[in-house]
Amino acid sequence: MHIYTLFDIIYLFLILFSLSHLSQPVNAAKKRPIQENIGDQLDSKVSQLWDWTQQRTIIPFTSYDSFQHYLRTKPRNYSVVLMLTALRSERGCQICKEARDEYKIVADSFRFSYGHRDSTHEKLLFFAMTDFDEGGGEIFESLHLKTAPVFIHYPPTGKPKSADRFDMSRQGLHAEALVQWISDVTSVRIRLFRPPNYTLLFTVGLLFILMMLGGYWMREQLDSFYNPIYWSLLSIAIVLVMISGQMWNQIRGPPMVHRDPNTGATGFFSGSSQYQFVAETGIVFALYGGITAALIMLNHDLLPLGSKSVVGVPSRGLSSLGGLIMFVIIFSYLLSIFKMKYQGYPYSFLLFG
Repeated sequence: MHIYTLFDIIYLFLILFSLSHLSQPVNAAKKRPIQENIGDQLDSKVSQLWDWTQQRTIIPFTSYDSFQHYLRTKPRNYSVVLMLTALRSERGCQICKEARDEYKIVADSFRFSYGHRDSTHEKLLFFAMTDFDEGGGEIFESLHLKTAPVFIHYPPTGKPKSADRFDMSRQGLHAEALVQWISDVTSVRIRLFRPPNYTLLFTVGLLFILMMLGGYWMREQLDSFYNPIYWSLLSIAIVLVMISGQMWNQIRGPPMVHRDPNTGATGFFSGSSQYQFVAETGIVFALYGGITAALIMLNHDLLPLGSKSVVGVPSRGLSSLGGLIMFVIIFSYLLSIFKMKYQGYPYSFLLFG
């Protein structure tokens, strides 16, 4: 029978203790290359995106692999705003070109403020674009998109949520709206630098010079300038432009009409009280103008006093009757439009109820 001495027990304990601690450096050695590999991948991605940004403010993604690698695959510590569009003239997408121009203004403005590697800005943000006809077809299919343009924000972690998709129908297509949306989803404040429109400045300057020259040459024939009728018509025109929603169109940039993708039907009026189309603005402008003309007919004669109409009715009564009929028809139709846009409005006026 073998008897273990105290020396044997101590020797066995030291061997077991050494073996248990040798396994820890091995496990740490296994984890360290993985962490270093992830860090290298992230540095490589960011470095490549920076290089592309220095060449072009908007990075073009022309393949599904690059889209998948930089926007969907981990690791990521940066945000990307992606515009999906179709710019070829055969597509007939005029709004795509307008959206591209506004998007470029935003990307250039961001570059002026933060677009350098040594920028102290705390968040990395890049701007990218995919054209359906330039290698982006597979990207459109993966996102189940059938329309353009579309703006999507890809956050540093996770997938895009509903707030990460820009709502053009509600916010419009102007650079100011894009900047506000980017600020909401990324907390990055972009100071917008819109380049001056030299064509507009030249046109306004030329018109001003022509008006001054015309006024100088016709200074003796400017009696009509003091005619109150002309000033009344000008005032009415300005009021009609303002109340019909022209300024809203300039700010939001809505489409001309709405075309149903399923039936192909064309709609001139938006069913929402928060939105309108350009054609809708023109129709409302004409209706308000018609109401104005009807009220003028009710208060003034269109023909000299005492003259007779073709059917023998005095012109004064014909003018008032025509103005009354116009007012009833146009105001009824205008009120029906208001009732359609504000669901639940209970009132109507004679016709079109």
